[in-house]
Amino acid sequence: MNLNKLFKHLAPPDEPCEPCGKRYAEKKLGLRLPKEYLDYLRRYGSGQIIDEGVLEIFVYNPCSPQYDFELAQHTAILETALREKSQSDLKLSAFPATPGMLAIASDDNGNEVYFLTDGQPDQWPIIVRTPEGVIFTYRTTFVEFLESLILGKLDESPWNTSFFKDITKVYFKPKIDNTKELKEEPKSIFTIYIENGCRANFWVRHFADQKAVTIRINSINGSESGELPGLPPDYNGSLVDGDLYVGSVLEEAHTGLDHAYQDAFIHIPSVNP
Repeated sequence: MNLNKLFKHLAPPDEPCEPCGKRYAEKKLGLRLPKEYLDYLRRYGSGQIIDEGVLEIFVYNPCSPQYDFELAQHTAILETALREKSQSDLKLSAFPATPGMLAIASDDNGNEVYFLTDGQPDQWPIIVRTPEGVIFTYRTTFVEFLESLILGKLDESPWNTSFFKDITKVYFKPKIDNTKELKEEPKSIFTIYIENGCRANFWVRHFADQKAVTIRINSINGSESGELPGLPPDYNGSLVDGDLYVGSVLEEAHTGLDHAYQDAFIHIPSVNP
């Protein structure tokens, strides 16, 4: 199985947005990655698999500025879920544990897709976890998984017969560079904190994320106010605590923001959850 077969059902863009190379992706994550996943990232880049009017699937791209945020967000959600009693018997851990569940995709219904980094990369199982915590495991390659998904041929899955009923309405939508639409330059959370009078309790969003995804910054180094220690960009590794919201729903409380030093955040008006 290779990308040529997937091309028949899911045409790639003429000019991929943020095409990703093997060397960069593997260096960023610190491990070897499956060949078909890397081939997909190189040829499709960043974007969404669309089942028109029904479903959108987002494949995470290590070469996207949004990637660190996406990975941290879904790793935090997974770690919380795995600590729950109902999931504790699964004997699974989140990446970077080895073996661990490495987030690679999600859909707008809350289903999450992971590689289980166990054994040779080209033989890593693919795990799908539903919002209710139901686990599906597929011992197949990344391209085979995508092809079976969009053709409705997965034996068992959270995507029932209501999805992917008409292959002519399934297509790949490349990401649009929305940095051109920004009215202000993205900044680090630390810079925004200083501009806010060295006070927390403000709201931000990642410049590349959907506008419905927002973060309330609760504290830095456990304090709601005060000068930051050390020097930029990370101010002696200062720890940022925030609450992640999707719309008005609290998705993850007290989530750590290891990427707070990146110039990737927009200060937004107060949000009333």
